[in-house]
Amino acid sequence: MADELLPIEDLLRSGEVVDADAHLVMRGWPVDVAGILRNADLTRSRYSLAGDPFVAISAEVTIPG
Repeated sequence: MADELLPIEDLLRSGEVVDADAHLVMRGWPVDVAGILRNADLTRSRYSLAGDPFVAISAEVTIPG
C-alpha cells in the first residue's frame, strides 16, 4: 500500500523559525475529535513518510505582521 502513497518529504518545509507570538490554526470541518480523526485518516491514505503511511491534520501557523 505504501508504494501507492505520495512521499511527503518533498512537500515539507524545514529550517523555519516560528515567532513566539505565532498561533496554530487548525483547518477543516467540523473541528471536533471525529473531524480531526477523519482528516488524519484521509491524510494517511494519501501520503507516506519514510515509506510508511503519514498521519497528519491540516493546520497553519499565523504570525503577526
